[in-house]
Amino acid sequence: MSALATRHTDWPEKFAVAAVIAAIVVLFDYGGIISAIALSLCGFMGWTRMFEQVRAQGKPTLSGKGRVIVASLLALVGVLAIPSEAKDASPATTATGKDATSSVIASGNQTTEEPKRSNVNVAEGRKLERQNRVKIDSLLADLKSLKERDYETRLAFWSDIVALAPANGEYARKRLEMAKKVESLDALRENPEQGAVVEKVRGRKEGFGNVLVVDITLRNDALSNLKDFQITCESKGHSGTVIDSNTTVLYEVVDARSTRTFRKVSMGLLHSQTASTHCTVDQAAIA
Repeated sequence: MSALATRHTDWPEKFAVAAVIAAIVVLFDYGGIISAIALSLCGFMGWTRMFEQVRAQGKPTLSGKGRVIVASLLALVGVLAIPSEAKDASPATTATGKDATSSVIASGNQTTEEPKRSNVNVAEGRKLERQNRVKIDSLLADLKSLKERDYETRLAFWSDIVALAPANGEYARKRLEMAKKVESLDALRENPEQGAVVEKVRGRKEGFGNVLVVDITLRNDALSNLKDFQITCESKGHSGTVIDSNTTVLYEVVDARSTRTFRKVSMGLLHSQTASTHCTVDQAAIA
């Protein structure tokens, strides 16, 4: 017995220690209870001195060959019982590149994992929003003081707000809307004169009923001041057919990102059968 107690650990016992460690890893990392039990029993088969003590007491026990067979079967059961999510996810965590990751997601094996991560992110985002509530309210209040078409500044504000409340879908949606408006300004940076738009117009007949006079509101969406607006008003009869067209140049200035209303703008002679009028800006110049 003393000789058994003092001898060094042999390779089956080292294998037993490795099997037990593997069982612990499988249990805590992947939740594979059956696999962990099988690997633990497999490791037990390698604990040589335990079997030698039992044999020394004259009790029946497995032979060395029998323990190898049983250990092999238990190892096979342990590997096969590892949860499929763990086995399928392992290639994606190695250096196999983007294809491995995408194939795992496409196969649906991570559908049980993704919602968990998503829920954690949402919970953390909401907690962060509560912590930053005072800052968020301050930014929202400052937003109200900005000009409606000051898109770049508004986008910066919404970006700051989203950073303080990353789980708030409404804030993210408003930031995206503002980003699209800023993107739409790219064309106006190259051609500012295209930023002139007729926002509202009201026409009426004056003189002897044959002169078209309009009150027209022009909006300048460009980043530059615009001037000298060529305006065309098409007249339609009761049938909806365009029966006349009047064009004039309004020698005025509209500042960038602003609107201005001009009253009693004479468009010239009007067709006697005119029932409605629609006006547009054909061109403008940079002031």
